[in-house]
Amino acid sequence: MTLFVEDDKDTLSLYRIIARDEGVYASSLQEAYLQYALYNPDVIILDFNIKGEIPLDFIDYVRKDNPEVRIFIVTAYPVQVPLKYLRCSADNIYMKPLKVDFIKEMMHYTHSNTVN
Repeated sequence: MTLFVEDDKDTLSLYRIIARDEGVYASSLQEAYLQYALYNPDVIILDFNIKGEIPLDFIDYVRKDNPEVRIFIVTAYPVQVPLKYLRCSADNIYMKPLKVDFIKEMMHYTHSNTVN
């Protein structure tokens, strides 16, 4: 199961179309905590800036709860994303826009494979 955290309605709608029943969705960090607790996702695809909030605390929370969850930060603003967010345990940071096949690849990421 993949948790998509995105505050842009159009992008979130695209994720819903791509993931169908393999995804759960949150448009705020508050919703993200709730969806994470309810669904225990294997992968989280997380916008870097959710309604003006940086998701560092959410990433820390997930890592403490389950270090096996893969977390991918996506952003349209690479200059705003310092390397410390990779060091905070996000698996990687990717630039928007993302291609559909790449989103699907991230959804099915495990420790035994990589996302290019």
